[in-house]
Amino acid sequence: MKKISVSLLLLLMVGLTTAFANDETGISKQVKKNFEKEFAGAKSVKWNNLGDYQVATFAYDNTRVEAYFNTATGELEGSARYLIFDQLPMAVVQTFNKNFARKDFISALEISNADGVFYMLTAETQNKKYSFKVSDNGNVVSKIRIKQ
Repeated sequence: MKKISVSLLLLLMVGLTTAFANDETGISKQVKKNFEKEFAGAKSVKWNNLGDYQVATFAYDNTRVEAYFNTATGELEGSARYLIFDQLPMAVVQTFNKNFARKDFISALEISNADGVFYMLTAETQNKKYSFKVSDNGNVVSKIRIKQ
């Protein structure tokens, strides 16, 4: 009897683990369809619900990407791609080197949405950290000091 109870318990645990391991719980069919259309070949996809958005985090062409889909319509609202400095457009690199030469580059995020494409750059000097929003043609849109 004890062996049966342990076996049932193990079977139940495996079933629950499999059920909770599915990251696509609550993701609409339209969102999945649009995701597969836009990002064919994406790997290691993980889903999250974030307010009015269903967010996919995945690898695409060896780059980490996040895609934001409208929960109500299933439409792609925007994406964010994590880049290294060498992947930035030349205009953005030149702006960084010209305006922020004394700051150490930390990270870059390419944002694509209905407003266009822009880059969020993070840099620091000694004990100060900054975030810069730069347009794809190299214009600095905003500069924010990040409190540490």
